Formats: sequence, C-alpha cells, structure tokens
Amino acid sequence: MRNRVLCTRLYEFLQDHLRRHRLEIPNVEGHDLLVNICAVSVNPVDTTLRVRQEPDAGGWGILGYNAAGVVDAVGPEVQYFKPGEAIFYAGAID
Repeated sequence: MRNRVLCTRLYEFLQDHLRRHRLEIPNVEGHDLLVNICAVSVNPVDTTLRVRQEPDAGGWGILGYNAAGVVDAVGPEVQYFKPGEAIFYAGAID
C-alpha cells in the first residue's frame, strides 16, 4: 500500500492559489475508509465556499466533496464495506 498521496490544496481564497502536495496517508481507524479516488467533482457550493471561507493563517482549504473511487482499506469497526469495492460518496461540510 502507498504511504503518501498527492493532493491539491487551496491556500488563498479569491485567488488562483492551488498547490499540489504529497501528504502522509493517515492510519485507518474505527469507522474510517481509505478510498483511492478516481474522480471528484467541484460544484457550485464549492465556489461559494471558496469565496466565503478564508483558511486560517498558514492553513488550507479543500474544494470538491463528491467523489468516486475504490476502497483501499477499512477500519476495524467498518461492517458494510471491504477493500476492492467501488464506491461513490458526498462528503459533509462540517
């Protein structure tokens, strides 16, 4: 299994400051799913978030909460998913 993942982060809202990074993949615990993302969408609500939610100093934001992919790993408390299954989801903004 990979130990790092490529991601794109938004650093300055109202600007085109997207940067690509490699991050450590977190440990899968509890009810977590680790998903190898194959597709993500950016919807109108994401553009609203970009305008209204400035990240903390030195922080970053994420756009695109809907995705499709394949489960890589599951936490020990997961009951209804298993590695290798294709899934899609809509994330929560909280």
